[in-house]
Amino acid sequence: MLFGIGDLIWIHDYHLLLVPAVLRQTLPEAAVGLFVHTPFPSSEVFRCVSPTPFYGTTLICMRRCLPRRKEILDGMLGANLICFQTYSYSRHFTSSCVRVCGYEITSRGAIDVQGHVSSIAYCPVGVDADRVRKDMFVHIFPNRLKSVLTVWNDRLRPGIQPKLEALRALYEGKKIIVGRDKLDVVKGVVQKLRAFEKLLQDYPQWIGKVVLIQVTSPALSDSPKLERQVSEIVANINGDHQTIKKDEFYALLSVADLGVITPLRDGMNTTSMEFVIAQNSTKKSPLVLSEFMGISNNMSEALQINPWNLGEVAAAMHQGLTMSDEDKLERHNKLYKIVSTHTSHTWAAMLAKMLIEQLGRQNMARQTPFIPKGQLEQHYLKAKKRLFLFDYDGTLAPIVKVPSMATPSSPTLQALETLSSDPKNIVYIISGRDQAFLEQHLGHIKNLGMSAEHGGFIREPGSTIWSNFTENLDMSWMDEVLEIFKYYTERTTGSHIEVKKSSITWHYRSSDPEWGLFQCRQCQDLLENNLARKRPIEVLVGKKNLEVRPIAVNKGEIVKRILYYNPDAEFVFCAGDDKTDEDMFRALLIFQGETTKAVMEPPLSVTLLAKESSEKFEAVELAIEREAVFTTAVGHSSKRTLAVWHVTTPEEVVEHMLHLVAQNEKSNL
Repeated sequence: MLFGIGDLIWIHDYHLLLVPAVLRQTLPEAAVGLFVHTPFPSSEVFRCVSPTPFYGTTLICMRRCLPRRKEILDGMLGANLICFQTYSYSRHFTSSCVRVCGYEITSRGAIDVQGHVSSIAYCPVGVDADRVRKDMFVHIFPNRLKSVLTVWNDRLRPGIQPKLEALRALYEGKKIIVGRDKLDVVKGVVQKLRAFEKLLQDYPQWIGKVVLIQVTSPALSDSPKLERQVSEIVANINGDHQTIKKDEFYALLSVADLGVITPLRDGMNTTSMEFVIAQNSTKKSPLVLSEFMGISNNMSEALQINPWNLGEVAAAMHQGLTMSDEDKLERHNKLYKIVSTHTSHTWAAMLAKMLIEQLGRQNMARQTPFIPKGQLEQHYLKAKKRLFLFDYDGTLAPIVKVPSMATPSSPTLQALETLSSDPKNIVYIISGRDQAFLEQHLGHIKNLGMSAEHGGFIREPGSTIWSNFTENLDMSWMDEVLEIFKYYTERTTGSHIEVKKSSITWHYRSSDPEWGLFQCRQCQDLLENNLARKRPIEVLVGKKNLEVRPIAVNKGEIVKRILYYNPDAEFVFCAGDDKTDEDMFRALLIFQGETTKAVMEPPLSVTLLAKESSEKFEAVELAIEREAVFTTAVGHSSKRTLAVWHVTTPEEVVEHMLHLVAQNEKSNL
């Protein structure tokens, strides 16, 4: 035996799906991995595999003779790790294990089969780019330049260039479509030819001006039927369409001795219900239905079959044709009652009821109103001192896939510069970005205040010095969080870690969305149930990211600090778009009950920097009125938020600011 302790065994592709279980029986301690190169069907398609044993040569084609579907899954689950090309294929496999076999999914997404745990993952396969390049091109080595730099030019190999020119000459003046597939049912050669026919039918201007060159290679098994079908389509691609009148159709339903409706996949099928109604006044004939129809659960008295199992379909047909009159009548009466009581009207009423109940459960009745421009303008103009508090990403700049590309637009810069130049205004950017980014893009605005890393740092208006709120806090937890984030980064393609001075963020915007979200939830659970209980930290789920920061640091503390040092402010506009901005909105809930005056106690963000006890600071009374606080969420009106108002896009935030600037200039004329 070649196997030794510590060896890894990798099994590849669908031909050997049963091997992992055999190896597991022979070598219980072996580390076995299985990589499935071919697509794995959804659980609803996989269920079509015959539940009885057959023998065949090709597994992936679901219409051929196949082993039992549970046997296939159990064979694969003998591996320690089962890997697929994409996350969707791994999700299909997991769903099949749950739906077909009833196996449990662990908290980490693995499959538990009587104590043996198989992990599920995905990792796309690439090509050997260098080898392909060498097969296609030759390198020309030109004269060296004055420096040591050498320039290489690629040219098609001599055997390729003449063929390319010949094809150009042969199809001169025509567009060329090229395809290359195995002549197998699942490869869709027939569908491609029919699509080409549709192209010529719908766009006749391409006739004589386009050519499809379809290259096929033999399939793993002979497919003469498919070859004949392809030949027939190529030879004669157009066919006649026949129709049947409604009266003739109903006559057929009424005279039938058996109804057989066996689609491979279907939703609401009206023919089956029309058959029952038509038979009510004639023979009460039985009905054979596919189990993969949307209405099959309701029509349980029909003879339900798996249409992929030809033997089962034949047996059901025989049963229906030989059924006794008493059995026919009993089944028909039950089916007729269902068809006649569960109508389109009751269906529509039930849909409406369920929708209303769902809205109630989600508390969607509250809609955040759009910010009233007139009311905003009124309070802005009469205020002697105003506070503007802006988030950045998603508020002043749209969310982008590459964070470094979220640069402020010209209107945004104009609005910030004009607002901050007014001596009545105090303007702050309160962002999750680090100091370097804010200084690079907004540091030139002289009187603009900035807070970085979700409240970890602050730079007062007119100053160039950053104050650090975390310098007196225990930050030793950052190394532990970093190790956890590294673990998930290695296992989530496209994710990355952003280490800041006061927080650590794991981003998965460039990852597969479902897989990234799944990994985010797993990581969040690990952090909250283990690390957060022992350390003074909180875990924040943002937009395609997971952030860990000190409990004492957040955007709300910055807002409280600004209010505390500016108690005479008579107008506040605060805008944000995500969960971290809710801390700002919460900090501005300063009016208790029906009171008209607000008092601000010294916040932690004041005492931390002062390095003094809060007892040395006194509470201050705020001059602002309740109606002059404009907390504004950026997003849809149904978004759950503590903000009083909303706008839809960052552009609307900028538009409102420019409007206030324009109105202020008019009032000063």
